Amino acid sequence: MNKIEDKIQEYFKWLKDNTLISSDPESEWNIVSIPYTAFFNDCIDIYVREMGSYYLLSDGGETFSNLDMLGLTYNKGVKRDHIDYVCRIHGVQIDENKHLNIQCEKKDFAISKHNLLTAILELAEMQYLVKDNIVNLFKDEVFDVLMDKQIRHTPEFRVSGQSGLEYVFDVQLAGLKEELLVKTFNRLQQDNVERFLFSWQDVHNARTAEVRGKKVCGLAVINDLEISPKAELLEALKNMGTRTLRWSERTDKLDKAFDVA
Repeated sequence: MNKIEDKIQEYFKWLKDNTLISSDPESEWNIVSIPYTAFFNDCIDIYVREMGSYYLLSDGGETFSNLDMLGLTYNKGVKRDHIDYVCRIHGVQIDENKHLNIQCEKKDFAISKHNLLTAILELAEMQYLVKDNIVNLFKDEVFDVLMDKQIRHTPEFRVSGQSGLEYVFDVQLAGLKEELLVKTFNRLQQDNVERFLFSWQDVHNARTAEVRGKKVCGLAVINDLEISPKAELLEALKNMGTRTLRWSERTDKLDKAFDVA
């Protein structure tokens, strides 16, 4: 077992040791409290109910409640499109009460919980989109530039990691000798860098074995137009072998960043 695999096992142990489970016998719901913070630095609760041969997983409506408090109502426009996009790629359903739900077979509990958690965390980043004048999302802006430059790519690229968990990268590019997996960051912060680096390392070994003979590379595209990212976060990405592209430097560096051999 190499050092990275050791660290992944340490991460799983930390996650298990800091996950709390409680139950309500009357409602038959179990509450799984996970040591990740989303809105207002509150930890995330996932509600689980056994329904015969399957499980129902839900956020209990907390995500939409928090979005509403921030003024990010679920109506027409780019913000609703983004919510629908995040839910779609992670297999999450929005019910009539605005609860985020996943119904899964019992054998798929782990990956379904992971997908619901990932969706909640991604939607929590919308708290940085509270300005009414936002007409486009950073991810879509990156897509538009790739289309304008006729750079062939696959959006919403889903891939399994060595752990068995699934991840969605915003863009994948494939060359004869290289594959590039791209994640966009509207704002670079410690929590989303940590999640990205874990997913990147989990995917890297699995993907390298799957696409034999190809070098698998990672690219973080960072929106730095309003807030400059911290140097230590950029250094962490570099130290883990991930390329970075600051959007303010796209004119001179985008073609090289997205180049695959």
